[in-house]
This record gives sequence, C-alpha cells and structure tokens, in this order.
Amino acid sequence: MAKLLTFILVALTIGILLSSCTPNPYNPKTNVKHTSVDSLMVDLTTFMGKRPKGVKPSDRHNPKFREYYKDLSSEFSLIFYYVTPDDLHYFYALRPARNHTGKVNRAVGGRFSLNNEGRIIQFEELFNTRILPEAELKEIGLELFREMIQTGGIQKFISNKQLIEWPDSRTVYDGELNEWVYVND
Repeated sequence: MAKLLTFILVALTIGILLSSCTPNPYNPKTNVKHTSVDSLMVDLTTFMGKRPKGVKPSDRHNPKFREYYKDLSSEFSLIFYYVTPDDLHYFYALRPARNHTGKVNRAVGGRFSLNNEGRIIQFEELFNTRILPEAELKEIGLELFREMIQTGGIQKFISNKQLIEWPDSRTVYDGELNEWVYVND
C-alpha cells in the first residue's frame, strides 16, 4: 500500500511539474520575432500612450517624440502576444489609467499588421478594460486574449460592464486618429 501511495504522489508531482513547464503559447518573449519586445512596446506605446502636450494625433509618430514614448513605455507591460498564420499581430497589454491618482492599470487588447519595413500599420485597439487590480487583469486577460484571437473580437464579453469599459454606446475606437472618441448623441 505504501508503494502505491508513493507511486501516486510521484506521478502527481511529475504531472504538476510537466504542466507548469508547458510553454505559454502567447509569451511575448518567444512570439515577438520582428524586433525586440522593448522596441515593440515603444511602438505600441506610441499608439496607446498619452500624446505629449500639444501634439496632434497626426504628429504622434514623428521621430522627435520617440524618446518621450520610450520613457512612457516603462509604465506599460506586454502580457500576451500572438501572430496568426496570416500575419495579424494580437496583443494584450497593461497600461496606466489616465486621470487617476496612484499606480492603477487597465488592460488593452488589440491587433495590427506590419508593413514590409516591419512598421506597425492598421493598428486597432479592440477594447479597454475597467481599472482593476493587476492580478485580476492578468487572470482574466488570458480568456479575453483567446477570445480575441479565435473570433477577432470580444463580443461575448462586450456587455460585461464590470470588465469592459470601451467600446460602449458612447465611446468607439477611431482608426484614423488611433484614439477612443466619444460618439455624438
């Protein structure tokens, strides 16, 4: 009986160890191939981050602002990243919540393509979560990310206002400006 119990415990331990060693298929460190993760984060921050004071949306990609976005990118975290067989790049990142005191985050999920020079084109934020504790954003993130990759969106979560802040009936993503804008009533 003791041998059987020992065998079961060893088998369970091996199973747990093997399952914890399973690589994350959405790990940015293994999935970002066209550049470094840090450089990609600066590029994404250029789209997602707050523009420098007085800078128009059309000017946010001016190279003279690269250092600003590089500094800002340290406040962002790329949690999940995946490239589909047809080269559509999906991301799930944590970002600082604007206009709030203290260090609080929300998550943003979206997608983009790359041009022949490896620059981001057709960038689109698909959703922003509410401000939630970081652990909760990471936990729910995997489910949101899988849904985004499988369906191209998060329609099954969109009405969950405890989780998703945008899009909603008054705020949509403007692909020309690369910003969330209010819809005229």
